[in-house]
Amino acid sequence: MNTYRYDIKNGNVEIPAIMIEPAAPKGAAVVIHGYGGCKEEQLGMAWRIAEKGLAYVR
Repeated sequence: MNTYRYDIKNGNVEIPAIMIEPAAPKGAAVVIHGYGGCKEEQLGMAWRIAEKGLAYVR
């Protein structure tokens, strides 16, 4: 499994993101936290999604 941390850039805006990708992903899941949360709160769920064969992007 590979884990990446990168910024999605659009003009002057940079949005931090994390991707967890299995060796042979079957698809992808995009997960967005609620207002007042942070991406790190979702890492446990991200790992479980990736274990099921989906690339996880947050």
